[in-house]
Amino acid sequence: MLNFAEKINTTSIWGNLNFQPGNDKVLTKDKIITYLQNLINAQYLWVKYKHSKNKAAIEGIDTILNKSIGAYSTYYNNYLLAKYYNVSDKNERAVAAANIALAINKPSSLYFNRELRTELKMVTNIGFDIYDEAYMGISELEQNIGNVNYGEKKQIRFEVENKGKKDLRLKKVITDCECTVVNYPKIAIKPGKTADINVSFIGKRPGNFTHLIELGSNAENAPITLYIRGITLGDK
Repeated sequence: MLNFAEKINTTSIWGNLNFQPGNDKVLTKDKIITYLQNLINAQYLWVKYKHSKNKAAIEGIDTILNKSIGAYSTYYNNYLLAKYYNVSDKNERAVAAANIALAINKPSSLYFNRELRTELKMVTNIGFDIYDEAYMGISELEQNIGNVNYGEKKQIRFEVENKGKKDLRLKKVITDCECTVVNYPKIAIKPGKTADINVSFIGKRPGNFTHLIELGSNAENAPITLYIRGITLGDK
């Protein structure tokens, strides 16, 4: 077992990003340590199992996870418990743990655990298809716009298609630079329909550049990251 959870600064960015305790005021120091210590130990056993495919490697993991969940119930410790029950052919328990995990809808959990949520939907519904939900299809994930003069504005277009069966709604679209502005549809994109993502880029710093646009949405495969690359010529 790993025994380094007490050494973690539980208010750190790392702790927030990887385990999503957030700023929940009910969490005492002792609860955070119990939550993290047991979750990290469970993760360690799960990784061993994934490498070995030996079920003996995860014997007792449910006890460890229930201690973590008892201190603080998050998507991930319930996810691991559901996965353990699933591989152990304890289907009713797997579905129950999966439903608890999927009911957790904190923004950080929805963002970081999107793909893992799909896994648990398949646990609760063996016939689940990712296209039953909204699903983003993108014409291309990266565009090289070549040379851009200093101060010049370039327009770039990406096409998004809703390949799912439910309405697609884009939200929380962010960029990594004020030199990049995104105009995206504010209304739902119906199943089978397409829409444009229009990006305005202004060359503000000479040299090679790579900038990203992250498309948040209600899609099963969100978020999706787009890239624009090129070279800004000239000088201030």
